[in-house]
Amino acid sequence: MFTAATLTAVTAASKATVAGIKTERRLIDTFRADNVAASALLSPKTEGSTATDESWKAIRGAVVAGFDASVQKLLALPTDAVRDTDKPTRRYWHQQIGSIIGRWQRALAKDEAARAGVVKNATSPVEKLRDAFTAIERAVQKETAWGFDVDDFLRDLRALNKRIC
Repeated sequence: MFTAATLTAVTAASKATVAGIKTERRLIDTFRADNVAASALLSPKTEGSTATDESWKAIRGAVVAGFDASVQKLLALPTDAVRDTDKPTRRYWHQQIGSIIGRWQRALAKDEAARAGVVKNATSPVEKLRDAFTAIERAVQKETAWGFDVDDFLRDLRALNKRIC
């Protein structure tokens, strides 16, 4: 079913994945050794963040420094200098910056909780549903081109969320 070339590629990808996991674990250990709290990996605009504008810019810059040179060049361009054909790629890499930092923030928060002896309770079905409604609400609010009345939709969504016991 699988060719030798495919299996070799799977092995290489697996090794790279494991190496990435180990590298991120060492990063979490480094954050801890440097007394970096998970809240420092939240945007300074986020409630509960301990990041400053300067530290946020530094961590984002360090993430970008790990990208390929072509991506770094694209991200360094002023927005109005980016070709229309490159805008989706630029948007993707900007999202990756936040995604990467977010993954580290969650891992560090989980590590902090474990060290503090905090045990996360299992999420109930109701909590999962409420979280899903919240995620839908945020997604709808981020976009503007919907084929329905957003205010009506959000009102109905919030009413449905309140009905959950």
